[in-house]
Amino acid sequence: MVNCCSVRGCSNRSNRDGKSYHSIPAVIINQGDRTRELSEQRRAQWIAKLGRENYSPTKYTKICSDHFVSGKPTTLYDISSPDWIPSLHMGTGLSLKDAQSLSRYRKGQRAQRKKVLAAAEMLVEMSRRGRDGDRRGSQGGVGGARAAQSNSIKYEHTTAKPDSPEDIFFNQSCDSNESRKGSI
Repeated sequence: MVNCCSVRGCSNRSNRDGKSYHSIPAVIINQGDRTRELSEQRRAQWIAKLGRENYSPTKYTKICSDHFVSGKPTTLYDISSPDWIPSLHMGTGLSLKDAQSLSRYRKGQRAQRKKVLAAAEMLVEMSRRGRDGDRRGSQGGVGGARAAQSNSIKYEHTTAKPDSPEDIFFNQSCDSNESRKGSI
């Protein structure tokens, strides 16, 4: 069986390195009150050091020797030792995998905002073109009526919610196809 370190951001595995792996200490209940209290306290601190919310370790939860000053945990009664709980490289920041996931998420959000902005700009531009075409046609300026008639794109001004960019594109291409059919 391959042991994997349970510390966030640590990718050590027993099948590819020579590290030792240590289980989360169990609560010792049959050796007196002092031992039970110390073992409960130590177990709680080990679990807290893993930095995972709502985490309940199993018998397979292991921590590698990289997280201890001397490379292994000390005895239960040696409370003053820095190795009483794992203390090195405990992954309190984002792991590489979490950081990559976050950057991928943000990149997707930026792309989606760009699409929405481009669609909104296209709608505004189409709205302006429609209004400008209506003004030129009614004023009878240079090529006004003929230019408005030759334009195969139909613009409708309503106060209703505008169509999505896909609907607008579809409507434009359908209108231009109908005008081609009539000229053939």
